[in-house]
Amino acid sequence: MKTGRIIAIVLTALLFTHPPSSLAGEGIHVVTTISPLRTFVNILLRGVPDVRIDLLIPDGSDPHSFSLTPSRALLLTRADIVVGNGGAEEVLDFAKVRDLAGERLLLTLPLLQKEGLTGRNPHTWLSPKASAREVEIIGERLSRLLPGETARIRGNASFFRKEMESALEEMKERLGGKKICIVSLHGAFDLLARDLGIPVAGRILPGHGVPPSPRHLVSLAEKARSLGNPVVVVDSPAGRDAAESFSRLADIPAVEASPFPPDVDNPGEYRRWLVQVVEKITGL
Repeated sequence: MKTGRIIAIVLTALLFTHPPSSLAGEGIHVVTTISPLRTFVNILLRGVPDVRIDLLIPDGSDPHSFSLTPSRALLLTRADIVVGNGGAEEVLDFAKVRDLAGERLLLTLPLLQKEGLTGRNPHTWLSPKASAREVEIIGERLSRLLPGETARIRGNASFFRKEMESALEEMKERLGGKKICIVSLHGAFDLLARDLGIPVAGRILPGHGVPPSPRHLVSLAEKARSLGNPVVVVDSPAGRDAAESFSRLADIPAVEASPFPPDVDNPGEYRRWLVQVVEKITGL
């Protein structure tokens, strides 16, 4: 039997000797796979007592190369709910995550895809439209676990939606039809650009860990210039060299913007961060 399978069986068995927090009468324990989802849970559970939120992929780790360790896997056996995005490369050992979390696993991306709010792009938290619905979806599941806090959770979700709708309206008004297009490194800000009506010329990296061909880069530069006022958005330190090299060779300016929000529990602070990101990308 493979070592990974043995670990999964042992950790699953621990669920019965160390039950989730809600079963033990100790509040609620939430695990999120990535930090933006932790921020969403913070926002939803603001004001709710006895909350523990853990992050599966530690801050500073590359989500695309993270491999599940026994210590991180143990979190999955103890959580009342595990919230994941569900992108194909979110966790290398996603099958183990599914095995350990079971029915306690909530994946938001497939649900957003069904509603037509996103395609395969997993960077949903950067889209005002998708993130507002994503927060509502997570809130609906949390309300089942905390029925006594349903009104508070729904109120927090409603506040977040209003902030995202207001932010989108503000950003569109400030753009005022400004002609700009972005060249994306690996697609982090593509959904945000879509919401704002900003065309995306394409991605420098055709796939995660796949180096671009010279023909691809030449074609991308030509398309970006044809769309007008292009800017290269560097959204990952891991791809900075590739983005900056393309920027120099194509003579297209580059800006760096982190796709990861601060760990806040106030929708107003999240809104301010998102507006600042747009200001940096568009030069407003």
